[in-house]
Parts: sequence; structure tokens; C-alpha cells
Amino acid sequence: MARKSANPSKGITILDFDDTLATSKSEVISTSPDGVVRKLTAEDFANEGAELLEQGWKHDFSEFDKVVGGKVARLFKKALKLQSKFGPENMFVLTARPPASQKSIFQFLKANGLNIPLKNITGLGNSTAEAKALWVADKVVEGYNDFYFADDALQNVQAVQNMLDQFDVKSKVQQAKRSVDPSKVFNDIIEMTTGVESEKQFSDAQAKIRGHKTKYKSIIPASAQDFMGLLYNFIGKGKVGETQMQFLKEKLVDPFARGINDLNSSKQTSANDYKNLLNNDGINFNEQGLSYNNLRTYLFSTGYLFSDSSNNWNFEPSLMFAHKDATKETFADVNLKVYRETEFGRLWAGLSYRNSFDGAEYLNSQDQIKTQKLQYITPLVGLQFDNFVFAYTYSYQSNSVVFDNGGYHQITLGFNFGCRKQRYDCECPWLK
Repeated sequence: MARKSANPSKGITILDFDDTLATSKSEVISTSPDGVVRKLTAEDFANEGAELLEQGWKHDFSEFDKVVGGKVARLFKKALKLQSKFGPENMFVLTARPPASQKSIFQFLKANGLNIPLKNITGLGNSTAEAKALWVADKVVEGYNDFYFADDALQNVQAVQNMLDQFDVKSKVQQAKRSVDPSKVFNDIIEMTTGVESEKQFSDAQAKIRGHKTKYKSIIPASAQDFMGLLYNFIGKGKVGETQMQFLKEKLVDPFARGINDLNSSKQTSANDYKNLLNNDGINFNEQGLSYNNLRTYLFSTGYLFSDSSNNWNFEPSLMFAHKDATKETFADVNLKVYRETEFGRLWAGLSYRNSFDGAEYLNSQDQIKTQKLQYITPLVGLQFDNFVFAYTYSYQSNSVVFDNGGYHQITLGFNFGCRKQRYDCECPWLK
């Protein structure tokens, strides 16, 4: 920020015209030394006009002198507010358009309620940032010490700010953001390098004919890395080409790169999710500091139900293997259950034995190193009366080293509802 002046305040507002106060279809007709004709928008002329002139291009301002299809831009409302607050006497329009455009700009602004005096509208006929900065410097010499400057071109904003920082004045500069049609700009770039008009449309037949006549500069491999190399075939030379490449990088290359990165990130995320379907970070933790989010457990079980001739006694042996992927624990259960059908319901009893395949070492009272594996013995009994269920289970750890000397009790109370009788509820010999 510039230093604040101790002198009485004398404010000034300096506004660019194109893409700041207004948008229009006015264009500069530019012709290269070898006869290539290109139409430059106000933005194109601001960014490239001076460089093209140095390269020998000739500019025709006959259309650029007029405001063709003009519409107010985003800072026009702010200009009206500044006019209402401070008046239009110290408001100026500073444009890269030629001096002959002064009257057309004046009429457009007046028609939309902005009464900036005709003498305060300056057409530089020069698209360089230095030209605008020098013009603003002259206003410092005239005694203005409180500046507000707005322009759509970043290079102009920076040049004016750098110049004002050298003086004992108060200043605020602003870049008027504009919407850009990347397709139009890219077509304009192609027009400059090939001579094909940006608005030109070809039929399929015409495109094929012109394509056969085209001599390719190089063969570009189909890879993302060579995307930039492909674009170099479409841009101009020198500073013009640098400006065009910066635009293409911002509008094409960078979004393309971000898209590729997002796609790769999504692929990696999907792969990780597939690898670990239950990714619950920190759900498993013990006091020894083991923390993991892999909840995969693999189970294998088999069993069979045997009945006697009366169907009053049923025997059910079963076997189960289990493996926890995260902790690499493996254990097996061997089970036997017996069922007795009665007039009032069903009785059952059973015994389960669990043995772990993973062991742990410990020291006994004689300081001898011993090894033990987790072992559980679990008897169980149960009763079903009508739809009511009662069961009792007791688990006892048979190892030498345990947390306590007792076991673990479990009582189950249940009620069966919504149950249907079998289709044939009878003592029919032919169903045996």
C-alpha cells in the first residue's frame, strides 16, 4: 500500500472501459506481414496489441472506434455509486482504444446514466501497461493524492500500483474480473497461427479435404505429458505466444492435470476400500498399544444332526475353524449337543471345547519357561417350553496362567414368535 498523504485529499477515479465498464463486439482488424488477418477483441488487443505491432502487424481501428453491441459490465454499478457520492468531475475513463473512440464511449456511458465529461475520456491507442502507468503518473503531478484505479488486465493493475507506490499518495487498485469463453479464445489463437477465421465452420467433407492437405509438423504420442507439446503447435511467437500459452495452461492444461490427479486418487481410494471393506480406524485397541482397523475374520464350520428311530433324541456334533486377519489368531471349536423332545417342549445339553493354535510363553514358580495355548471348556443346558426359551452357559479357561480363578456365566432368555406349524402336523406312518 502507498503512504498516506498529509496534504488535503484530492480524489480521482480512473476506470478502464472494455471488460471493466462495458463489454462489446468491437474488434481490431490486424494483418500480419505475410497477409494473415486476425480479429482482436478488446482483451486480445490489451494483451497482444503492442507485441503484434512490434512484429510488423498492422491494426485497423475503424470498427474499434465504435461501441458495437455494448453492454454494461460488472463495475458499471460501482461507477454509478461513485458518481452519486462524489460527482463525475474527477472520474476518468482510460482505454487502450484509439482517441477516435472518445465520442462513442461518451455516448454509451451517458445513455446508461454515467455522465463522465467528454474531456475525461482518454483513448491511448496503446495497449501497453506502461502507457497507462505513465498517464496515471501525470495525474499525481496535477495534484491528485487519493487514487482509485480499476482495469480488467492484471498487467495494467500491477503497473499502476507499482508506479503509485513510488509517490506519497493514497491508492486502491482493483482488477475487474471477467468471464472468458475458452473456446472462443482458443479459436482466436488458431486463427492467428493458421489464418482460419475463428468463427469459420466446415462441413465434414470440407474438413476431410483440408485435413488431407495439411502437413503435420510432428507426431505427438498419446500421453498426458505430451499435451503441452501439442499445444505449442497452435500458439504464436515471442511474448504473444507466452501470453497465449499462459491462457491455455490455466484453462486447459491445469484442469486436465487436476482431473487426472483426482481420477488416480479415486482409483487408489477404491482399491483401498476394496482391500479393507471394513475400514474402522481405531476400533480395535488393547493396552499393549496394538491398534488396527482390519476386521476381517475367516470362518469355516461343519456339522450334522443324527436322530434315533423315535426322533425323541437328537445328536449334533460340529466343528468350527476361525482366523483373524489382523492379529493372525487361529482357533478351533469342537462341539457336541444333545436334544430331547418331550411333551412340554425340548431339552438340550452340550459341551464345547475351544483350542487356540497360538501360544504364549510364561515363567512358572521355579523360573522355568513354559508355553500355553488358550483353552476354553464350556458346558451348556437349555429348555424350550412352548415359545419360551431358557439357556445357561458356563465358560472355564483351563490354562495355568489366567486373569481369575473362576469362569464366566451366561444366561439367555428368549421368546419365539411368528412361528408356523409344519405343513403336516400328524403322526402319519407314510411320512416317516
